[in-house]
Amino acid sequence: INQLGLLPPLTYRIRVVGMIDPTWMECFDCMMVSYENGITTITGVVIDQSAFHGLLDKILALNLVLISEKRSDTLEF
Repeated sequence: INQLGLLPPLTYRIRVVGMIDPTWMECFDCMMVSYENGITTITGVVIDQSAFHGLLDKILALNLVLISEKRSDTLEF
């Protein structure tokens, strides 16, 4: 937590069922999107909880099935 009482940006790994249509990729700008064995993984730095909830809203709006989300203080998982 910094002097303002805010958490630093964190890295998230979000996994969803299926392959994201390439035309939807722009919804996840600044995030790395990969696909393997029927699962799409969206990984990247999220600046705050509001941005994280916005990311989850995009997943919901695209009717994607959420498998998991994992937060890390580093880029390593």
